[in-house]
Amino acid sequence: MAGFVERRGQGRWRGRYRAPDGRERSKTFTRKVDAERWLSGVQVALTRGDWNDPIQARMTVGDWSEQWLTAKRPTLKATTVESYRSLLATCILPTWGQVPLAAVGHAEIGAWMARLSINVGPSRCRKAATVLSGMLSAAVRDQRLSQNPCDGLTLPRLPGSSSTGS
Repeated sequence: MAGFVERRGQGRWRGRYRAPDGRERSKTFTRKVDAERWLSGVQVALTRGDWNDPIQARMTVGDWSEQWLTAKRPTLKATTVESYRSLLATCILPTWGQVPLAAVGHAEIGAWMARLSINVGPSRCRKAATVLSGMLSAAVRDQRLSQNPCDGLTLPRLPGSSSTGS
């Protein structure tokens, strides 16, 4: 679990550590202090059990959606699978398909939901947000993300309802 920082030529520093899977991970910086700070953060995450494999977090939302839906398919009705596929194709993947899981942020999802609510309506937006949240929750359980960026978002209000939901 211990890591170290080493000089990598003129003006380059590399922080290195061994991940729980036994493989070495590293990142290069121009300043030694930045490498040390990064390595300290990694070591804290490892100690707390909050570490996520940065290689797995590079998987795109589109690739993850296929893996996620394949795993869920045996527990879902055919109509639900088709509904999820439709939401993925029309609402989720056009925006998020090529985005790495690690790059999906809370604020960006909120802005996406605001645009989506206008374009497809609040009901379909809520359904799409629920599917995206489920996918990202599975990514958390699979240790691809440390937290679900959908957590804490307020869903658009449905016409005729008095609450905003969450």
